[in-house]
Amino acid sequence: MTWVTEAEELHIRRCYDDKSMLNDEIASDLDMSVEEFREACISIGLPHRSDPDIYVPTPQQILAAAAQIRSTWTNADREERLRSAWPEA
Repeated sequence: MTWVTEAEELHIRRCYDDKSMLNDEIASDLDMSVEEFREACISIGLPHRSDPDIYVPTPQQILAAAAQIRSTWTNADREERLRSAWPEA
């Protein structure tokens, strides 16, 4: 008998092999802590799942990279991007 609901087990099994999802993302989807997620995996018979080896930038790193990209824009580039961001009136 397991404490994991059918819906939780289905979600875990669906996401378990997805190498683009981190353990804390799956746990968050289920309103679980990472430790509860690991216990849930064990409870339904899955082996320990290591986080995928992917790079996840911090929000600050994303902002810095965006600022770096914008710094290369010409005035014409900037105007075009701003114009295309707004719907035609």
